[in-house]
Amino acid sequence: MTSAMDVNAKNSSLQVVIGSLVEAAGDKNETVRHAVSESLKKIARKHQNDILDNIICYCKRNSKLPLQHLSLLLKTIENICQEHLSNINEVTVSNLIEFAMEEMTRNSDYIPESQMPVSGVLVALGKIHCNQVMEGILKQFQPGVLPHYCILHTMGNLASANVFGIVPFIKATLGTMLPMLGMVRNDALKQAFAFALGRFGDAILEYMANIDTAPDNTVKKDSFSTEISIAYDVLVSSWINSREPKVCEAVLQALGPMFSILETDKVFEQLPRLIPILLNLYRRNVDSYAISQCLAAVLLVAVEHSKSCLELHADNLLNVLFEMVCPFPDYAQPAAVKNHYEVLRCFDRIATACVGKVLEFMIHQLKNGEREKIKALFVISHLVNSSENVIQSKISDVIVIMKNLLSESSGKVKKAVLKTIVALAYKGHLNGETGMEFIEYIVRNSRSSSTDQAANYTDSENVLEDLSHTCASTLYLLTTTVSEVEGTLWPLLMKCYLLSEYTTACTPIARCLAHLSSKDCCEKMLSGGMGNEHTHKVPHSFSLFGRSLALLGNPSQTKRGIYILSFMKNIAKMINPHLCPLWEQKIPDLISYLKESTFEIHDQVWDELLLEFVSSTLTEVDEEKWTLEMGEQLKEQLTLYTSYPIERGMAFKMLAVTTCHTTDKLYVGRVLDVIFTSLRQYSASDSKHCSKAVGICSRNHLSIVLPKLEGLRKEELSRRSSRLLSFMKDIKHEGEQERIRLTLLQCYGEVALEAPSTELMPRMEQNVLQWVVQQIQMSKDASVTDAALRALGKIAEGFHPNRNSLQIMMQNRTEVLNVIIGQLNTDCVTLSPLHLMLMTTVLRVAAIFIKLPPALAPQERISVLKHCFTKVYHVILLDSKSVQRQPDTASDELLTENSGITPEIEDLQSALGMLVQEMLLISVCPSTLDEMFTLLEPWISQKYASQRTAALDTLSTILHCYISNVRFGCETPTKFSQTGIILGRIAPRCTDPDLKVRQKATDCVYLVLCLAARYEGHSKDYENEFTNHFNKVQNELQTDDPQRLFKATGDLAQIVCSKLPQFQVIPFTDSLLDGLMDAEPSSSSGASVILNVFLKIKGGELYHQVNEILNGILKQLSNVHYVQTRNGGLRAILALAHHHPKSVVSALLLQRLPYDLSVSECWMVLAQDPVLSSDIIEQFLSIISTTPLYEIQNDKVKIAALLPLAAISAMSNMFSIASMNSITVKKFPELFSMFLVAMGCYVGISPPICVPQKPENTNKYGIVPNRGAYKLNPAKVTQDAFKAFLLCSNCELIAEALLQCTHMDSGENLTAFIKMIPGLVKKVCQCVPQSLPKLVGCFNQYGTSNYEPQRITVAAFYAELMAMRGSLQMVLMESIMSNLLNCLADPSPVVRQLCLKGLASLSCWEQEQVNRHSECVLSALLQGLDDQENGSKIPFEAMKGFIRMLKVADDTQIENIQVTIALRIKPYFEKDDPELRATAIQIFGDIARYGNKPSKTPFLEQINGNLACFFLHLNDDHEMVIKACKYTLKQVCPWLQTEKLNSMCQEHLHNESVLYYTNFITAVSKILVDDLKDLMPLLIMNTLSYLKSSWPRIRGNAAMLIGLLSGNLPLDLNNSIPLDTVCSRLLQSLKDENQEVRAKAAEALSSLFIS
Repeated sequence: MTSAMDVNAKNSSLQVVIGSLVEAAGDKNETVRHAVSESLKKIARKHQNDILDNIICYCKRNSKLPLQHLSLLLKTIENICQEHLSNINEVTVSNLIEFAMEEMTRNSDYIPESQMPVSGVLVALGKIHCNQVMEGILKQFQPGVLPHYCILHTMGNLASANVFGIVPFIKATLGTMLPMLGMVRNDALKQAFAFALGRFGDAILEYMANIDTAPDNTVKKDSFSTEISIAYDVLVSSWINSREPKVCEAVLQALGPMFSILETDKVFEQLPRLIPILLNLYRRNVDSYAISQCLAAVLLVAVEHSKSCLELHADNLLNVLFEMVCPFPDYAQPAAVKNHYEVLRCFDRIATACVGKVLEFMIHQLKNGEREKIKALFVISHLVNSSENVIQSKISDVIVIMKNLLSESSGKVKKAVLKTIVALAYKGHLNGETGMEFIEYIVRNSRSSSTDQAANYTDSENVLEDLSHTCASTLYLLTTTVSEVEGTLWPLLMKCYLLSEYTTACTPIARCLAHLSSKDCCEKMLSGGMGNEHTHKVPHSFSLFGRSLALLGNPSQTKRGIYILSFMKNIAKMINPHLCPLWEQKIPDLISYLKESTFEIHDQVWDELLLEFVSSTLTEVDEEKWTLEMGEQLKEQLTLYTSYPIERGMAFKMLAVTTCHTTDKLYVGRVLDVIFTSLRQYSASDSKHCSKAVGICSRNHLSIVLPKLEGLRKEELSRRSSRLLSFMKDIKHEGEQERIRLTLLQCYGEVALEAPSTELMPRMEQNVLQWVVQQIQMSKDASVTDAALRALGKIAEGFHPNRNSLQIMMQNRTEVLNVIIGQLNTDCVTLSPLHLMLMTTVLRVAAIFIKLPPALAPQERISVLKHCFTKVYHVILLDSKSVQRQPDTASDELLTENSGITPEIEDLQSALGMLVQEMLLISVCPSTLDEMFTLLEPWISQKYASQRTAALDTLSTILHCYISNVRFGCETPTKFSQTGIILGRIAPRCTDPDLKVRQKATDCVYLVLCLAARYEGHSKDYENEFTNHFNKVQNELQTDDPQRLFKATGDLAQIVCSKLPQFQVIPFTDSLLDGLMDAEPSSSSGASVILNVFLKIKGGELYHQVNEILNGILKQLSNVHYVQTRNGGLRAILALAHHHPKSVVSALLLQRLPYDLSVSECWMVLAQDPVLSSDIIEQFLSIISTTPLYEIQNDKVKIAALLPLAAISAMSNMFSIASMNSITVKKFPELFSMFLVAMGCYVGISPPICVPQKPENTNKYGIVPNRGAYKLNPAKVTQDAFKAFLLCSNCELIAEALLQCTHMDSGENLTAFIKMIPGLVKKVCQCVPQSLPKLVGCFNQYGTSNYEPQRITVAAFYAELMAMRGSLQMVLMESIMSNLLNCLADPSPVVRQLCLKGLASLSCWEQEQVNRHSECVLSALLQGLDDQENGSKIPFEAMKGFIRMLKVADDTQIENIQVTIALRIKPYFEKDDPELRATAIQIFGDIARYGNKPSKTPFLEQINGNLACFFLHLNDDHEMVIKACKYTLKQVCPWLQTEKLNSMCQEHLHNESVLYYTNFITAVSKILVDDLKDLMPLLIMNTLSYLKSSWPRIRGNAAMLIGLLSGNLPLDLNNSIPLDTVCSRLLQSLKDENQEVRAKAAEALSSLFIS
């Protein structure tokens, strides 16, 4: 009886819960609605019928539910039907069908949110209960009455879901449906009918396809033909013409399967009608893909019945479908691409019936525009690939079609043609002569696009380039993968290789030839016999060799050089059998060079390698006939390179090489004639190649070359214009003349360089030199002038004694030199690269002429140098300004590495250096050096860095040259009197802001010192003694770091002092003083540093000049505003005045705060004296300890006293000096305690508002205004001084800890300051443990201070010091313990809190000390738990102390107060402060370690009472609380004596691991129910109380835990738990204001009824 009552009660609760959940499904929050839905689904696992019945009843009772609520319930029903269909009873199935039909047809409008789910319910039920569902549907599907939209939709989906179940109903359904079709007017209903008909058709076809497994295998497709035919007629005759596109698309989707069911006669009858209808639809706004898909299905049926039935419609089909082909498929539009390929599928089926018509149509389209051609080619290539059997008989016609397209000019059409050719090739249709034209077509279009080529096409350059790349890739692909075309490729590629029009295609051609020639059949191919019926003659070996050599002139063009060399290596035997060993060795080296020079190939290096390769080849063959034949072939091929100057130039040079290997003078003459044939049209590059070739010829045939050049001079340059009116200017003729002149000048230069000097010199000056000079004077073109200058330079090199074995002198050297130097007078404003190059050439050529004997006179030397310096440095300045004005143009490609100047300027400076060296070598003596330095001195101190750099670079070059070439003898001077002046002028440049200037200046300093040492009589070994040191200093000067630069400058000054001769001291000092006023601040600062060091070292030697030097420094400093320079001047004055100190401490303390720069500098200067600084510190300590640190005004405002703050500010400056270290170490305890206490006192204190008057001005009030002090923050000032003190004491770690207090500028309390003290104490114990006893003594005097901040500071310091067991002596510990216990009665709560913290540190001491003091400490901590003054953190500190003491205190002591602690900390479990909450929970876990004593039972009661709290807070909002709960649960679980629970907690509750709370609490709840059944009532009731928690997450956790515990209870415990109470509370939570709580409550409710 009782059991029945319990079941009824539970069923009653289940109904209440389901009803509440169904109602809650209308919640406003999506998360809650989802949770309710999932909860209902979960309950449905066991109570699916209850859920379904309840929802049905609820929906019927509430017929006007919100759509969102109704939709969720209906979707839940749909899901339950899909998941638990087999468990739903018949009654519920019937109710569902009835409800679904009613709900689906309630509203005649289409409402998908409610109608689609119930439709899905019917479809799901129909999978098993198809008859019942169809019975229900057919009730609503009556003859003569148009059905609801969803009825048809449901039947269609059911036909797809249960084919075997629905097919038996189709015939009858169609019988009812067909009379309605004519009644339908609504587009949506038409769409539904079409959808259902299409699905019926699919179902019938699928049934027929699986007839063997069908329940009734007697069913025939013909059984449905009549009905389908009638429906088909309606769709085709009427509905397909609907204006609504969706109706048309639905009809099209239905027609495909329906057409397959029609009888054969009906197919033939309807085909002429249907095809035009479908084709006409393309013109309407209907999805083309649906049309094409339907058409493809219709065509397939038609072809299967009879191929001839499409012939009548072929033309119409082809015309319409052709328009649907995409000429340029855009894969970003998938619908268009799908339709494109569906249309191609239609062409496949049409071609099956009438391939001839298809090809004929495509041929016709190929005669139209670009788009039509591309589309036709798409279709043809598709048919070749996919319908090979169909099109096989027409391949010859296709090939004919394709041949007609090979002359197309459109790049897009060409790509389509290429695609078709590839298809034909891979199908094996391009073998032999048939494929020759097509392969040549690919080769022709693989040429790189050029301007001329692009002009013939309307396509963009990108299209042509893409076509070229595609053709090249295709050609190589065919070569390597289609072996059938090798016989066609070999002769064709060889032919094209030798044709001019294919020059730009030589890269892919050579690549393919290299591959073909590497194969085993190479010899057959070379001989022209591949076994084909059509063989082709292989080109002559000289043709291939010559062509390859010319093409190698430009190897980097698309990397063709590597392919050509590989090809040559493979055909070496064909060229000449003797060449194989040589080429096997040489060619791999050339290939390696090209591969290594990926980014840049140096033309000159490559030319030399290639010329040497050809020369070696000719030498290896060693047959003059072979050489002459080779040359003749090269001459014949020159016409190939009319448009390719680089290749033509290489051919010229190869011809010239052949002349060096023959004695046939006629042949040499013919070669020269060929080279000069187009002399009038030569460009600059052509002239260069021509001159190089002529120079090579002159090596062995100078007697032929010179007359030829002279003849050309006379013939071409004297030729007059052909114009009738000769007085009119003939620009073309003048241009030809200039080109001829340029070429002849370059030829003479190359001849002078290459020809034997013994043959050349006798003819040079009279025949050539004068003519070249005349060209300089006559030329109006800079390029011609440059060529003439270079020719002069090469001629002058021939007159140099090193080459001029005949010792022939140049008679008019001076006049020629003047002409050359005169070229610098040209306008320098434009700064074109050509002009800069011309200036460089002038200087280089001038340097060559200066070397020629006889030597220049001094006046000539000065004139030339001054003129060159002025012009060159002016150009350098203009160049630097142009770069600054146009920074974007100064790219990395235009600037030399790490220099910041253009390559042209760098070359110009190098040329100037060469010139001055040659000048100096004329007379290597001090006077020459002095005159050069005098000319350079103004430029060294110029305003612009570019000019300074250039001038110093020139000076460095001069000094290097002087040292290397000076020779000492009896008549040479014994002293170098310019040392001091030069060093003084250069010294400021050693610290120039420009690093390049700095580098050059230090180089010059080193060279001057070396030069002075040489004159002093020292050897080179003496220089080596300081070279390494100087180099190190020089490297250190190349920095932007001021400190490193300062040190390096000092080191440089020391070196100068040590090496400077005594008689040069005064000149050096006078010269250096001027450097203090240098325009560059860093340079003036460097001068002051050097001066300071110099005075320190050499001051004793300057006794009589002290006043003069000091006056000079002060005079300069009065105008110096740069800080570093001023500091250097002050240090220099200090060095001179070191023996005259004055005590200024009292006066400085009376200065206004904050100190200005000069006062601070004075403090730092005083700090450098150790005796004086020690007395100052003692005075400061006395002031701070005896003077109140602040005063209180108006009982509120605390104002800092001035005198102590002034002393602290002064110490801040003094401790910045490293020499104060000894004092800080000695006075560390006193200074440290003073600074810390003062800093604590000054937190939140206002700055002083007045200063004491000076004694002589004392008045009644003794104060004067001190406005600047208003800006001070005393605490920040103290912190800065404290930091300076610590750094000076070498306590960097302590200083870092001090900087943790980062809010001194805005702090109004001691919080940040107190947080800084632990780190500070730790570092003190680590760095200065020996000072701790004195520190404690010093702090004791502040412990009883009247100022609370001082007491707080001391208490904080003692509290942290107690924790430093390893650094603290026992005696000190006892003293500190006593002080802390005495401070427990301090009126300040902060002091009391800090005392508890310090007392708890007893835990880190030895056990003996712990046992001695633990009782009083524990008593103090217990007292602290009750000390709850407003805002006080004393209880929290007490708890933290307990955590520490519990680890070390005696067990007996803890057990005696175990329950007391548990009771006192319980109120803190639910405090808002998470840290306090976590700490209290952790303490509970700590005291749980103590058991088996009289307190066991009372403490177990505490565990049982708090267990729910710990489990719920495992999912707290704060991580620290979660970790505390994990720890405590692991400690208390052993008390519960359940092995499973203990194991679960120990394994999963790890601090660092992520706890999946839901999974964990679910598993734990099962263990609790299994092992702690007696505890369940108490646990559940305790958990119920947390449903009212202030934290939403805890309320949610409680709801979930209650549901889990109650749901897992066995039946025998159900009576002990009031299920109705639990449900009631959870249902209340279902209405909680928090959405997460509502969701958790819904989830919990489902857990109550699934067990």
